[in-house]
Amino acid sequence: MHVPRATKLIFNKDEAWEKYLTHCGDNITTNQIECIEKMLACGTSKVGSKHYECENPYCEHRKVIYNSCKSKACSSCGVMLTEKWIAKQLSILPKCEYQHMTLTMPDKLWPIFRLNPWLINLLYRCAVSAFLSFAKKRGIEIGLFCVVHTFGRQLNWNVHFHLSVTRGGVNLKTKRWGNIYFNAAMVEQQVVSFW
Repeated sequence: MHVPRATKLIFNKDEAWEKYLTHCGDNITTNQIECIEKMLACGTSKVGSKHYECENPYCEHRKVIYNSCKSKACSSCGVMLTEKWIAKQLSILPKCEYQHMTLTMPDKLWPIFRLNPWLINLLYRCAVSAFLSFAKKRGIEIGLFCVVHTFGRQLNWNVHFHLSVTRGGVNLKTKRWGNIYFNAAMVEQQVVSFW
């Protein structure tokens, strides 16, 4: 028995998505509309299907499998794409301890970044540069990866960055592993100095 995904149920219940578009459609971007439409079409005939049937001409068994939307915003496809991305990163990254940090900004600044999305990339570069600079001043070359999120868990606009930083790195003089730790106050000071 097919059970629709929870997110789809919410959007489809009492035609909630259509009603929202009618009353508030001007408040969201065409990109956001496209993402939601893809998610709603995922696993339906709207995105195509594959038909399978038995090779035996007397067998009437047939199966139809509907294609996925392959959208990162989809509650099903996005999870799979994220897991594939993580697996790829793990195959590239060194086997060592990592420190995870989340960088955000005061909610009063959110509208500025929403109206000027190009600033997000600038802030991203500042954050990464701050970590690299801090480590370089200590003679250590670290590894890090950073993911930008523009929405929070409540699906509200909330630009923030998740960084995973190696808890050490290669000492530039000795070429040996050197430990390093990033505390919140240092990170804030470094990022502000780059901004």
